[in-house]
Amino acid sequence: MVLIGFDLEVLELLESIEYMNLIGYVDNQKIDFENFTYLGTDEMFVKKINKDVEVVLSMNIPKVRTKLFDFYRNNISSFVAHKSSNISSRARIGLGTIIQANTLISTKVSIGNGCFLNHSSAIHHESEIGDFTILAPNSLVLGRVKIGKECYIGAGAIIKENIIIGSNVIVGAGSVVINDIADNSVVVGSPAKKYLGK
Repeated sequence: MVLIGFDLEVLELLESIEYMNLIGYVDNQKIDFENFTYLGTDEMFVKKINKDVEVVLSMNIPKVRTKLFDFYRNNISSFVAHKSSNISSRARIGLGTIIQANTLISTKVSIGNGCFLNHSSAIHHESEIGDFTILAPNSLVLGRVKIGKECYIGAGAIIKENIIIGSNVIVGAGSVVINDIADNSVVVGSPAKKYLGK
């Protein structure tokens, strides 16, 4: 397994999985860290990668995850989950998704490819999360919510039941979403309203 982008929390997640054989990491710059092998930049590494090596995308920017997922398409790992996560056997989880500690994924939840579900996030029954969407720590998605692709749900945000959130949406930290949100929006507050800038 190779870590794409250096992220200490994702590294520790991978190290906690007994069967994981970590080869090293790929990043734009070398970071000296406890004998963890630097394998070069994406352009350097992709030339020498073989079909048996799986990669885990560690960065938490939706559009960057999308780009690198396409770049490494033939080597993306199945989803990776911390042992303390609680995942329903009826949930469907896409390739390359990372599920951090104490995360809850309830029954009949569908999670797309390349998502990042951070510490103590929760997704309740029959919700759908689009590709490359990121849930920050302690975010809460209640039942039958639909979230589009490349969204960022901020730390501690709450998404009420039956809400539809479009693609490329940012929900600010601590926001409470009680109404549907259109594509390409930024919302903040409680209740969440469109951010108009300064």
